[in-house]
Amino acid sequence: MYYCSPFNKVFALDAETGQELWMFDPEVDHLADILPNCRGVSSWQSGGQGFCEHRIVVGTLDSRLIAL
Repeated sequence: MYYCSPFNKVFALDAETGQELWMFDPEVDHLADILPNCRGVSSWQSGGQGFCEHRIVVGTLDSRLIAL
């Protein structure tokens, strides 16, 4: 399970235990004149095999698109 915080940190949780598996911080400037929010993350799968065949995509408050 994946979710994001108002400053676009992305978290992966084990759906059964709730344990945090990993966290990514895009280091968005907290002092910028922006309204903190996150409208969710997207999941993309290539359908092939290999490194990075599954990615989590998030847009940041400072106009970046990041694939994890």
